[in-house]
Amino acid sequence: MGAPRNLLKGWCSVGCSFPEGLRAFGDDSRIQSLEAHLKSLTGLRSGEPGAAWVLAAHTGLWPEPRDGAEAGQRLVDFVLQGEGDYLEVAEVMQTTDAEFIRRLRTMIDRIVPAVHAAYNGAHSWGLGFERFVELSSSHRDLQQRASAWAEVLANADPKAGAVELGPGLSAWPFSDERPPGVYFSSANAEIAERPETPYLERLSEYLATDGNIARYIEKLWAESATLSARRSHLYLPIAANGENGDLLALSPSLFTWGTFTPIEGVTDLWLANGLDVFQWSAETGWVYHPDTDERAESARAHVAGPNS
Repeated sequence: MGAPRNLLKGWCSVGCSFPEGLRAFGDDSRIQSLEAHLKSLTGLRSGEPGAAWVLAAHTGLWPEPRDGAEAGQRLVDFVLQGEGDYLEVAEVMQTTDAEFIRRLRTMIDRIVPAVHAAYNGAHSWGLGFERFVELSSSHRDLQQRASAWAEVLANADPKAGAVELGPGLSAWPFSDERPPGVYFSSANAEIAERPETPYLERLSEYLATDGNIARYIEKLWAESATLSARRSHLYLPIAANGENGDLLALSPSLFTWGTFTPIEGVTDLWLANGLDVFQWSAETGWVYHPDTDERAESARAHVAGPNS
């Protein structure tokens, strides 16, 4: 086994922050025009408004939606317009795990309300799901288990701390002044356990094997040809949970860990954690774009310092 990686060394380069990008995008008037434009749009899916802001800030181009409700699903999400007939194309795709979201909704919308309704104690509790609690499809089964959990909590002393209700389910006493009852507190992110795989190799595997990614790439290829686009962007807001939650990048150090295999025909890849983004292009490799000026200053000082 080789020596452990030093996460303080070998960071990828640091580009402009989101505020710096906006200042380069234009004056207050242009930024206000973009804000009004994006607010006027209807039908944007989750992640697309944030993607439009980031792409505008870091490309300097004007984002215009292309795949409206009447346009069908074969068109890209945005064209990025420059002067004259210059344009680039962009697709925005979530890495959300649909099965995880289904289980989370079961916890929040079914289990917690059922326990809350059955509870007659004097204190407030938060349910923490260390892993998903399996239920049968019958309403009776849910009510029986909810009543049993509620009874345990009604007889528990909050001063004693957490209460174990069963495998994967516990409750914590709340110290705030909310009304007595049982509330959702937390859930395991359900990120898949994998062997220690270099981040860039895990990312490359995902991009090469995920069926949804393949469909989005096909749209980028087709639309790039149709529109004579100069560049193509695949923008991924990364979910912090579910099957691909391990793709959420929290440090520029990850982008020197392993070997990245680019997507053929896609010039720019964006991995987003809110407005904190990492961009890959063939010309520059990986670049970190922090969400604030303060983070950018700190990251640049690190890269330029003795630990770089």
